[in-house]
Amino acid sequence: MSDAAWLPFYGDIPAHIDYPNKTLYAQLIDAAKAQPDGVAVSFLGARVSYRTLRTLVERAAQALWALGIRPEDRVATVLPNTPHAFVILYAANRVGALVSFLHPELDSARLSAHLTDFAPHWIFVNDDHLEGVRRIARPIPVRGMVVCGLIDFAPPGRVRRHTRFRKHNALDRGGVRGAAARASDEPAPTFSWESFLQLAPAGGRIPPQKAVHLPEAPAMVIYSGGSTGTLHGALHTDRQLVALACQTQVQGPLLAGQRLVCTVPYALGYGAGVGIHSCVTAAAESIVVPHFTPRSLARLLRREHPEYLVGMPHQYETLVRDRLFRRSRHSSLMGAFCGGDRLPATTHRLFAEIVRRRGGAVTIREGYGLCETVAACATMPEGYQRPGSVGIPYPDMLIRIAQPRAGQEDDAGEPSVWLGANETGEICVSGPTVMEGYWRQGGGAESSLASDAEGRRWLRTGDLGRMDGDGFLTFVERSGRFSSIGSAELYPGLTEVVLNQLSLVYEACVTLAPGPGGQRLRAHVVPADRDADSAWLVREIAAACAEALPESLQPEVYDLRSELPRTLSGGVDFLRLTAEVLVG
Repeated sequence: MSDAAWLPFYGDIPAHIDYPNKTLYAQLIDAAKAQPDGVAVSFLGARVSYRTLRTLVERAAQALWALGIRPEDRVATVLPNTPHAFVILYAANRVGALVSFLHPELDSARLSAHLTDFAPHWIFVNDDHLEGVRRIARPIPVRGMVVCGLIDFAPPGRVRRHTRFRKHNALDRGGVRGAAARASDEPAPTFSWESFLQLAPAGGRIPPQKAVHLPEAPAMVIYSGGSTGTLHGALHTDRQLVALACQTQVQGPLLAGQRLVCTVPYALGYGAGVGIHSCVTAAAESIVVPHFTPRSLARLLRREHPEYLVGMPHQYETLVRDRLFRRSRHSSLMGAFCGGDRLPATTHRLFAEIVRRRGGAVTIREGYGLCETVAACATMPEGYQRPGSVGIPYPDMLIRIAQPRAGQEDDAGEPSVWLGANETGEICVSGPTVMEGYWRQGGGAESSLASDAEGRRWLRTGDLGRMDGDGFLTFVERSGRFSSIGSAELYPGLTEVVLNQLSLVYEACVTLAPGPGGQRLRAHVVPADRDADSAWLVREIAAACAEALPESLQPEVYDLRSELPRTLSGGVDFLRLTAEVLVG
């Protein structure tokens, strides 16, 4: 297999992109100049133009400056997907601050760990989470908080229902001075969003951006979605985020004025990179979804008729079961993209059938990515489907398969042995979206990043996969899931690939469990037909596995379930499944 065997499958997509040497804020200004009256953000029926978004960003940047936020200070959010994220991202970038979007559904222990690791100076928090975040953040030297609510961007009709909200979020009496001078045992001063923006006139003149922030400076920390149970945040500069947006933009291509619905949380790189900055780069419209339910998304698709839909596997899985989605017209859809975990073949087939029956002609295009590459670094090319594959690398990205490392303690170094076509090994990625390193974890960076003899930087992902002769990648499993029995390796993901292609299986996850003589494979299966006889199902699925897999990869136990637990990134929570088996 050549280094870039996938290039013939690009079609109209360029193999190389000239990336602008610009900051995130500069790209927003470009979009606002090109499409001042174009809609940047749609939210609960309200429309925010690029001219208005630029004005809000300028005011928020002045307010941040007034609050003492300076280059490389840290700003965190604990918010659902709302327009606040757009304003905060670009305003912080204007003054050179570092941003991290934290998932609002993190439990207290994990949110505490994230906040302690990032140590933000200011936190923007949803009104429902204010008291909890206050308690969790007390040991952290937070200077203050800004409370954000749906009312801040709601249309006038909805604002009248929430007039009491402002009374409970008045400007802190201490003002900016109080924010800087509070005692360590006092709660951080709290501002409403409106009061925060009112600080703009007190901000004074901010130096030109080139004096406070350059494209090679740190811009964002993106934390992993929790599939491995280990906390780590990937540090990205503007250059990596800009590159991801450019690579994403050409996939559609996403054009000015087109509309994209992204149901992925902005706390994930996939959400922020695609749902926010890719839309802004293209001067397109981002339809913001604060809370996902299949019915609310089906209603939104029916009402708004977007060109693009971006979601996670479990969201598509529930969407295709929704009666309203099945009955609506989908002729406007030009692309549907999925990331975060494997997409069951049944969901892929049902989505394509529904869309085709209702006037559309798109299928779900799966992808592969990590927080270390901002978001996706590979996706299925338009017009192609290869069962089990997540597609080919994005422009300017290289993906190769290396011999797996013997243990987590090993130094990465340059991958010493590259494997051939269809051999399973460690996925290694190189290209312009690869992170600078891990936030506050220098050792983690050294064990994941390495340079080859040509000076090319490689990210050793720890994930297992294989590439066929055409360069199509099959993701096998995340790091930490495989085990050794003597000289043999047990890869649960290889079994999952087979199970998830069976028509009898809606979705499956395979875990390792102790058994007589060592580890054994246990398959957790959600049947496609929930009413089918259990004993018959197990016999048929086991027979299919026996035909497709060597004995060492065949499950010894089949656990039929109504659903599988999820991580916050939307992937199947195999750690929880493993723990349930051990406890049981």
